Amino acid sequence: MRNLADITKPFRGSEMREKINAVQQIFGFYGFIASPLSRKKIAHLICRGKTLDEIYEIGCAVYCEYKGRF
Repeated sequence: MRNLADITKPFRGSEMREKINAVQQIFGFYGFIASPLSRKKIAHLICRGKTLDEIYEIGCAVYCEYKGRF
């Protein structure tokens, strides 16, 4: 469980770029030519505490035009 200090501490720029790139690499590994999520949306999900697997699942749902709310 993350404590309050971890939640309020902002990501360093390079740290966030690395996480976003990792998510995009996962999409590429599983056959997506382009990421179904923008870098901005991926960053938003990371800031909300979503795991890489959860972000991938959300991206798959977006690709399939799921109309639910994330």
